[in-house]
Amino acid sequence: MGNETAFPDNASQWEAWQKDKDGYRTWVQEVITNRPSRSHGFSHVTQYKQELAEMRKTETTG
Repeated sequence: MGNETAFPDNASQWEAWQKDKDGYRTWVQEVITNRPSRSHGFSHVTQYKQELAEMRKTETTG
């Protein structure tokens, strides 16, 4: 599963790769590099609580 915001349309990634392999590789690297910290939901039960604590710590210190 990928970050849905990286896909602006329903174009086929397979077709894009077949047409321009180097361009596709460049695009994939950009998608991978610019992914948000939580792009696939929660990885464990207390993750949301931990993220809130980190956000609060950042707000008070920074």
